[in-house]
Amino acid sequence: MTGFYGADTDQLRQHGTATRQGAEALIELTERVSAVIDAAAWVGTDADAFRAEWNGTLKPGLHTQAETLRGKGDQLDQHAEEQDQASAGDGGGGGHRDLIGDLPVQPPLIGGPLIGLPLTPDVIRGLADGLDDWFTGGDAEGDHQMYGSGEDFGEGQVAADGRPIGQSEAGGSHWEGREIDNERGYFDGYAETRASAGAHVTQDQYGNHTASAGARAGAEIGFDETVHGTDGQPLISAEGRLGAEAYAEGGASFGPDGASAGARAGTGVYGDLSNTVHGPMGSSYEIGVEGYAGAHAEANAYANLTRNEDGQINGAEWGAGAEAFAGAEGAATFERTSPGGWFSSEGSAGGQAGFGAGASTGGSFSADEISFGLGGEFAVYGGGTGNLSLAIHPNAIVDSFTPGDYDIDDALGDASGAARDAGHWVADKWPF
Repeated sequence: MTGFYGADTDQLRQHGTATRQGAEALIELTERVSAVIDAAAWVGTDADAFRAEWNGTLKPGLHTQAETLRGKGDQLDQHAEEQDQASAGDGGGGGHRDLIGDLPVQPPLIGGPLIGLPLTPDVIRGLADGLDDWFTGGDAEGDHQMYGSGEDFGEGQVAADGRPIGQSEAGGSHWEGREIDNERGYFDGYAETRASAGAHVTQDQYGNHTASAGARAGAEIGFDETVHGTDGQPLISAEGRLGAEAYAEGGASFGPDGASAGARAGTGVYGDLSNTVHGPMGSSYEIGVEGYAGAHAEANAYANLTRNEDGQINGAEWGAGAEAFAGAEGAATFERTSPGGWFSSEGSAGGQAGFGAGASTGGSFSADEISFGLGGEFAVYGGGTGNLSLAIHPNAIVDSFTPGDYDIDDALGDASGAARDAGHWVADKWPF
């Protein structure tokens, strides 16, 4: 036999097992979200319609995707069996199948390349370049799209969310440009409307797939202003908004960067106002108030990698939460950033008049931020809300002690390039 052909059957079976485990994890997450939706203290025609959509369309769709993953895992076991039979029959010859194309996800999602391909210099270079492209985003830039992840999932987000929930979309920005913009500062007023409905599946620039369905509509008006000091640096900033919205939607994301799922429904009006005082060396202190009247319910869970604005992987984030509320609530908010931007904290405390309960937790570990937060609320006619998060910002710390704008993101990019170059060096020296 002049060379090695085919796949490493033990690793094929291991990947098949991992794929089936991923299917089970997706089913478990779906059932958890479903339990929260069914138990939420939310009644009425909107609640009934949303639960019907979830149980009739969204939940079965997620189960279908899980079954597809499970089937892919079984296919990999079958490939391994066929490979063993072929190897036993002719001593390992018989050519090479493109098993990479049969995988439900690409190798970076499972933590490394699939070993067992013909280990030629071209394969080594391809794996090195592929891992480098995945880590750095290739030619793609900007945030990835993971449905229900991060802080912007809940009420008060519809009018500002530029990503439609379906293929039918209307509205946009209706007040462009800053009204005042000079050396002493600026004032920018805005007005936005947004409406969309339907169901679709999208893929972002990094290969993450999102399936979502529902309907939403919202309108918002607000302002943003900043006053500069004599040195041209920001001295005082203020922003505020008023809005109204109605929505019922749900979705899930799955791809090389992780997984997330969420569902929400509500109708109400909201408003908030905040003022920020900027201090020396990038320090700041913000105080504000916010209010809401209406009814909403939501649940989400996520665990995914994070990317910087250049598309480069620089950490991970995770979290979960569930909340249901009907009535009116108000809160005082604060956010503080230390000199140099090294540390920050934010939180809120307020009261409610109505019925509701909720809890959330989450965190992140990235070059931009290492944080952890907790939140909760409970109300039967009257109650309270509260949340607090603390964060360290490694990039800001490193930037304070390095020349120019060099930070951890730059170091990660250099490391990725070095790993790619090392792969090419190995390919050039590979004797087989």
